[in-house]
Amino acid sequence: MNIISSINDRDIGQKSIKFSSANRKYGAYGIIKKDDKIALINVSNRGYYLLPGSIILDNEDYRSSFINTIYKQLGVKIDIKKVIGEIEEERCLTCYKQTSYVFIADVLEYNEKSDYTEDEIFDDIKIEWVNEDRALVLVATAYDNLNIDDAEDLYRIKFEVKRSQEILEVYLRSI
Repeated sequence: MNIISSINDRDIGQKSIKFSSANRKYGAYGIIKKDDKIALINVSNRGYYLLPGSIILDNEDYRSSFINTIYKQLGVKIDIKKVIGEIEEERCLTCYKQTSYVFIADVLEYNEKSDYTEDEIFDDIKIEWVNEDRALVLVATAYDNLNIDDAEDLYRIKFEVKRSQEILEVYLRSI
């Protein structure tokens, strides 16, 4: 599978350091399309937007993981149309590397999400369906709106926002 982007500490404004050993994680993220709009997760209490997806659990197939995650996060059933590649992340401060599979999928069945967790309620998470150009603007400007006090959370979320931005940019160049 082709690598569509690589993200490291320098890409989020941090000093990059070499590390010899790293934990390995895998993720599945992507573009979910419905009626010419795509899904974004708005974490409004913290001031940012992300594309849906998550870390893949041990022994879980990456396609199944993505389908299940999208159902949990958005309340929709999807049809994966394409795997567009992988994004590599190297997070020096937390000593791990992540490879994320990137998908494009269409909504097959839409049910508005109603079963939010306590954390999702606290963060005031909302699912927004926006046009593609607007999605990129919302994600790309998230750095200016981050409302996060904890340094470790801020570091993690900067990577998540940057990953979403990279996915959107690759997607928009391909359509």
